[in-house]
Amino acid sequence: MTMKKWLCLGLLALGSFSLWGCGTTTTSEELGYEDFDDIDTFAQIWTRPESSGDYLVYLYSTDCESCEDLKAAMFAFATDYAEEFPVYFLDITDVGSTDTDAQTNFLDVTGIDQLVYPALVLVKNKSFDSTAQSRFYFAGATRIRSILYDMKNGINPFED
Repeated sequence: MTMKKWLCLGLLALGSFSLWGCGTTTTSEELGYEDFDDIDTFAQIWTRPESSGDYLVYLYSTDCESCEDLKAAMFAFATDYAEEFPVYFLDITDVGSTDTDAQTNFLDVTGIDQLVYPALVLVKNKSFDSTAQSRFYFAGATRIRSILYDMKNGINPFED
């Protein structure tokens, strides 16, 4: 065979292996919020019937730059730790102005003054312990990344 034929055959084989290897994998960057369990109202934060009791609720806004920066990390965590730490997503862009009574109740229950996002709420036994607020409410991308890191490394914030 000539050198040109060997080169073409090699490129064809390389291309085939590349396509075969990429066939069905999905990365967290290819996922969207619609690929995860969502919550439509603030009231639903405390009433996840399909959950055994302990779960996470991620509050985000589609027009928030910090939320966008954190999105891939949240998707990866929600995918990799779904069994141990179920994550539900609440887009506050959609509910902020229409769910005011439930939002006020959420603020009262969590003991926070105003809604900040991104935020991660750890719901234990379908409730929130405001006396341990620092263990169960995380606002801002840095704090959320920190608790996700801890949880990935075996620190379970739900355990006393």
